[in-house]
Amino acid sequence: MIGLNEKQKADGYYADIVAAFARDPEEADSKSTVLINYIEAISQHFNPYDIRATQGYDYDPLIRYLRRDDVKSSLHVDPAAVPWATRSSAIAANLKSNIQASRAELFPRLLANMRVLIYNGIYDMDCNFMGTDAWLSQIEWPRQRQFNECQRLPWMDDKMKKLFGHLRLAGNLTQLLVLDAGHLVPMDQPEAALRLIEHFMADDFRDRYNKMAVKKHVPTIDD
Repeated sequence: MIGLNEKQKADGYYADIVAAFARDPEEADSKSTVLINYIEAISQHFNPYDIRATQGYDYDPLIRYLRRDDVKSSLHVDPAAVPWATRSSAIAANLKSNIQASRAELFPRLLANMRVLIYNGIYDMDCNFMGTDAWLSQIEWPRQRQFNECQRLPWMDDKMKKLFGHLRLAGNLTQLLVLDAGHLVPMDQPEAALRLIEHFMADDFRDRYNKMAVKKHVPTIDD
């Protein structure tokens, strides 16, 4: 997608982002936008949320649905609320000051007390799975080594015929990579998104992993 010269320039922008984190997360966020804009420009304006695409998502069906009176009533939306929209400058402004601030210190406590599911669409550049792998690997918790050494295995439907993605887990942490999806997994792969929720709510990802592990002759995961 990009040549060596463009990659070297992108690496320079990335180094600026890393350095900015030590000074000010908001500055790092601004520099991240510079990098994304640069990559978009040299790649003929691909979609950073789905590197297969050169245009944005079509939100019109979702907007129409969430603005329906019966839907708002079912969701107990205040009748005085503003119409639903895909973005809000007011919310963005409130989040901007710490959107890049690390909250890694919260995860050991979360993982000690509740089940956590992290997922990425494999074609998402903005929140890509390689970055997710990197920060997950650095969380200090009792199952850190077990999770990092866990082999990814296929995540399939109940009949073992349809492949949704790949799975690994340890303790209370489950990670999924969803195939053929970008940033908006429910829009790109609605069936996989539904199964993701159903399997997590049923707390059966470990059983699914172990069945596949036996089939693939790799170590199973204990409780």
